[in-house]
Amino acid sequence: MSDNSQSQCFFCGSSSLVRREVEERVSFESVFGLRIEKLILPGLVCETCGAAVIGDEGQELRDQEIVAKRRKAIANDILQIRGDTDMSRDEWLALTRLGDASLSRWENGSHEPTAGYINYLYLLRFQSNVQRLLERQGNIAAAAEESLPENDGESGIWKGALVEAFPDAQFGEDVLEAARHFDPTDFELVAA
Repeated sequence: MSDNSQSQCFFCGSSSLVRREVEERVSFESVFGLRIEKLILPGLVCETCGAAVIGDEGQELRDQEIVAKRRKAIANDILQIRGDTDMSRDEWLALTRLGDASLSRWENGSHEPTAGYINYLYLLRFQSNVQRLLERQGNIAAAAEESLPENDGESGIWKGALVEAFPDAQFGEDVLEAARHFDPTDFELVAA
């Protein structure tokens, strides 16, 4: 029975087919693992043998429902993971390096993450992995700070570093003057 206009049961050959709602269990992957959901779809039931199938209309509806349920489950999973970290949304984005627009689309259910991101999000549900990212972020920031030379604003160490790094470059005086007065402590270091 491939669609709702079929006149005979595919299983027993009976012509006593009636339109009824058919219950089907479907499975899909979310961040927290495999989910099984029940769908009620339009279909055909053979009154002789009891075989039930969904037709073309039911299959299309089934596919739409699976996508909607999967996106809703993923959105809820992400919100739970973020909530468990006690971080603001911006802090969480900075830590995970996920894009703001992507996260918004995933959380509102208009798009869903790829399988790779699903795996990454799954790992983020464990506090030990979040802690590792926090430690890594701190280590990167500390290493960046340690690698910056001191600048007293007068010695022109940044000007010298520019000229040394790019000996053949022609820098305008405005660039060289800005480099002379550049002080990295005026900026907050954020791991990119």
